[in-house]
Amino acid sequence: MSKRHKFLIILFLLFLVAITAVICIFYYHNNVSVSYKHSLKNSRIADEYIAKIIDYNSHFPSFDVADFTWNVERSQNNFKYYDAFIMIALLKRDDYYDFVKSYYNDMLLPDGAVNNKNNPNNEAKPLEVDTILVYYPMYNLRAEDKKYSKAIEIAYNNIPKQGKLEKCGNNYRHKVNNAKWAYWQFGLDGLYSIFPFLAKYSSDEKNYQDIYERMNWVADGMLMENGLYAHGATKDGELNNIVWLRGVGWYVLTQMELLDIIKDEKYAKPMKKQLAKFFDGMLKYQDYTTGMWRNVVYPNIYKCNRFETSGTLMMSYALVDAYTKGYVTDKKYFDAGLRAFNGVMDYNYNKKFGMLGNMYRTSNVKSTPEEYCDCEQYVNDEAKGFAALILAQHAIKNALDKGW
Repeated sequence: MSKRHKFLIILFLLFLVAITAVICIFYYHNNVSVSYKHSLKNSRIADEYIAKIIDYNSHFPSFDVADFTWNVERSQNNFKYYDAFIMIALLKRDDYYDFVKSYYNDMLLPDGAVNNKNNPNNEAKPLEVDTILVYYPMYNLRAEDKKYSKAIEIAYNNIPKQGKLEKCGNNYRHKVNNAKWAYWQFGLDGLYSIFPFLAKYSSDEKNYQDIYERMNWVADGMLMENGLYAHGATKDGELNNIVWLRGVGWYVLTQMELLDIIKDEKYAKPMKKQLAKFFDGMLKYQDYTTGMWRNVVYPNIYKCNRFETSGTLMMSYALVDAYTKGYVTDKKYFDAGLRAFNGVMDYNYNKKFGMLGNMYRTSNVKSTPEEYCDCEQYVNDEAKGFAALILAQHAIKNALDKGW
């Protein structure tokens, strides 16, 4: 064999080695996010971050003053849905019950009314759907004090004031007498505020049927041809045809809460099918490299349309928890949930400063995708992203502890 032939063979072998190395690196890069060790490591980091934030916010003399560090929206009313979202997430765990109890103990008077002695801005706005969410954690506290049952009755009696939208499946208006919600009157956001609360209030057959019919309308009426769900609709049922990540996040959280509450298979079985259908639509838009979703999932725009933390973590929680509870059966959902969680922790969590970033602060239903992408709206350590992290971390830790 000539030296030239030997050189070519060696060159070919080196080429094969290089190609193999590139394939291995590519494979590792895109599969590391579902590894057990990587997920466990990120779960521990997230747990430390959660503990730090809760500990810091535990030292305020009173919880009824709007000074939580996660109050990035700077609302002076501390009786807000995003505080409640954090309390709901914390109640999934066993170690923060006292924190939740202290918050609500300060926020309520003995008759169940909102305490505004130290903060005159505290109020329960009866014509805003998201106010109802504040009462949802009180179901877990009823044994502590009668005032929680009284407060739940106050909330329940306020629900009819929201006003129903006949052409939106008799779902409730998101906000009444609010200019931002005058045209797009229905949004996916409000589902999480009302339906889990109603499902917990009564296991009456008529109540479950009513919830199911309204959610069924959402599953069909808000579904677009691409398999995704529009964020909102007019009172006539006209869709805005834009998929906002946190909007669909609220929708899937509603599905998860209802499946946890309603065990009658007459309702649960079709709801599980709807859940899988929703997941399948969303997985087509999950970023292959990061495991996350962009703030506006559809249509595709790139200016200030970042990979968003809160909605990605809502998806992560739902995907992992739905699989471990048997609501969906294909392991692809579990793996997608791990990738989403690890993507957030790898790309949007600053380990040096202990800061969770790229959370879109707030949005009502919009008419164009560009209106959802205000660069100044991306913030750090915000309530909704923090609550979603608590949910996702807890679901993943439970799953890994059980050997999934």
